[in-house]
Amino acid sequence: MKEFLETATAQYAKALRGHVGAEAFLAKRFGPRAQDSAISFRLGVVDDPLPGHEMYRGMLAIPYETPYGVVGIKFRCLQDHDCKAVHKNRYLNPAGFEHRIYNTPALFSPLPYLAISEGEIDGITSQLARIPTIGAPGATSWKPAFTRMIRGYDVVFIYADNDDGGVGLEKFANPLAEKISGARIILMPEGHDVNSYVQENGYDALRELVGINEDGTLGTGSSTGKLLV
Repeated sequence: MKEFLETATAQYAKALRGHVGAEAFLAKRFGPRAQDSAISFRLGVVDDPLPGHEMYRGMLAIPYETPYGVVGIKFRCLQDHDCKAVHKNRYLNPAGFEHRIYNTPALFSPLPYLAISEGEIDGITSQLARIPTIGAPGATSWKPAFTRMIRGYDVVFIYADNDDGGVGLEKFANPLAEKISGARIILMPEGHDVNSYVQENGYDALRELVGINEDGTLGTGSSTGKLLV
C-alpha cells in the first residue's frame, strides 16, 4: 500500500503542473505561495487515475505525508457545483482512510509552540505563514494518541473558524482546547477562516493575529478575534 500511495502522489503531483483548474485553485487559495504549496505538500490532481481512484478524476489530491512516507491521500473537488448534491461532500476519503493528523512533519519543529487547524487547506496556509501547524480531523475524531503527540509545547494555538455561525468555536476549538495542555484559541475575525483571512490580509497578518514575532518568538499578538484559554 505504501508503494501504491507513493506512486499515486508522484503521478498526481506531476499532473498538476499545467493543469488549469488545479493551478487556478492554488493561486486563489495561496496567492504568491501557490507554487510553494504544491511543492512543499506534494499536492496533485487526478488526471489519469490509478486503479481504485477513478471516482476522483479531476480532483485535487492531498497526500498525508509523514517522515516515513505517504500514509493516505484525501481528495478535494475542484468543480464549481453543489458538491453535497453530486457526491455528498467537497472532500472525499478512499475506503479505509483513517482519521489522522495532517502535516505531521510540523511536530518536529524546534519551536515551543504549535498550531492546530480544522482541515488541510487552513493547515497549509498557516504553515506557509511560518507557523508550525497540523490539521486535525475534527474534535469528535480526535484520538488520545494525538494528544500524546503534542505534549511538551508551551502554547498550542487552536484556530476557530468564524465564517460558520460559531460552529468552528463550539464544535471544534472549545472541545479540543479541553483536551490539550497550553491551548490558546485563536478566533478568526468575523466572516473568515484561516485561508480566507490570509487571502484578504496576507501571511504576515496571520502571524500578527496569532502573536508571533518576525524572529519566531512569541509576542502579544493582536487583540482582534483572540480568545485565550
